[in-house]
Amino acid sequence: MQHGEKNKYTYHISEVNMYEKISKNISNYIDLDKEEFDELSSFLKIREIKKGQYLFHRGDIATYNSFVNKGCLKTSFTDSIGQEHIVQFATEEDWITDYDSYLNKTPSRLDLIAVEDSVLFQLDHPSLEKLIERIPKFERFDKMVREHQFNRLQRCLITLLSNNAEERYRDFIQNYPGLANQIPQHQIASFIGITPEYLSRIRWKLTHL
Repeated sequence: MQHGEKNKYTYHISEVNMYEKISKNISNYIDLDKEEFDELSSFLKIREIKKGQYLFHRGDIATYNSFVNKGCLKTSFTDSIGQEHIVQFATEEDWITDYDSYLNKTPSRLDLIAVEDSVLFQLDHPSLEKLIERIPKFERFDKMVREHQFNRLQRCLITLLSNNAEERYRDFIQNYPGLANQIPQHQIASFIGITPEYLSRIRWKLTHL
């Protein structure tokens, strides 16, 4: 979408203003007036993707940072024996990309895949730089979003390395409320580093306490 082009999807998806969630998310970091938000929205690309569709593959450049307006995404990689390892989930009102690839234009070491049919707002890096030039407070927004993602990934890593399997599953439920009933069990098992069979035993135990 070219800057200044009217966004034909503005009120297409659901009766509710589809910009409500991203506006709320941004307000967690910076305050924008209507003119500033309109400037942002003119740079956003709106993308609808199907379950199982890749936004980028390992080895691609991560062109966009994506805000999940609806649905769920995951980043993952596949090891030498073909086993998938899920690094992160992004549910509604989360941002997700491979920041190393996005910022430095290096090949991604991850796949980014839709776990469910999803609707995204996407912002490429050149557009972000233009926004920062025009509205300097967006630099603070970008920095805080990246810090939030870094802190979240760090907490996940510490949990994975220091907690037992049941504690990791409890942590998953706390951090991703409702997601355990929306996605396949093998994906949860991959994320918390156990087998699907072991996860079944943990879930049976927790439901019979």
